[in-house]
Amino acid sequence: VTPYFGTCTIMPPSPDFGTGNFMSQNNINLLYDFTQILQTTHVHFSYADLGGFENFSVNARTMYIGELANMPGNQFFGVTFFISKYFVPFFHAKVMLLGDIKEMMVGGQEFYIDNVCAFTQYPISVEDEAPNNTPREYALLQNFPNPFNPSTEIKFQLPQTDRVNIIIYNTLGEEIRTLVDADYGAGYHSVRWNGRDNFGNALPSGIYLCKMQASSFTHTVKLQLIK
Repeated sequence: VTPYFGTCTIMPPSPDFGTGNFMSQNNINLLYDFTQILQTTHVHFSYADLGGFENFSVNARTMYIGELANMPGNQFFGVTFFISKYFVPFFHAKVMLLGDIKEMMVGGQEFYIDNVCAFTQYPISVEDEAPNNTPREYALLQNFPNPFNPSTEIKFQLPQTDRVNIIIYNTLGEEIRTLVDADYGAGYHSVRWNGRDNFGNALPSGIYLCKMQASSFTHTVKLQLIK
């Protein structure tokens, strides 16, 4: 994994604040809003489950309803879910989410959640607002959403002014679309791809490769177009 993550920001939920948040029989929902820290690329939390079912959603889309401990590690709507389980004397687990995470909601019965942390590219603290600082390194981030239809956003960062090329290829290595061929200043940037080639033709469903080049930096991510 490219080590561009900054600090871990503790995210207090609403309506409860602090740690050891308890969701009782009335099935209260805890909503975590990550938009205040610009771009969240990595969220983790731990929980304990004494019984009952849970509902879990990310970016306002339901990922799972049932025993959260039984949720399979998988990718949902561009967010990858990982869970590590242990069961003595009741369900405990640590959960990790990777992707462009704007909000997370978890609800349940007899359910504790704690240590909710959001990692970002930006070195911020709980007390400070996110600074408008220059990135320390080059990076091409995973597109969001992924899979996508009809378009997706691709974000990248530059530590200095540079010539940037971002090109879409098919799995045969054939160039499909040139998204970027221009000079960009140091900072955080994004570009959208609408799933079309250089001639404006709509492409079929499948896996595509997005390659970024700037100076000596080269990185490629996979994009999945679904129709």
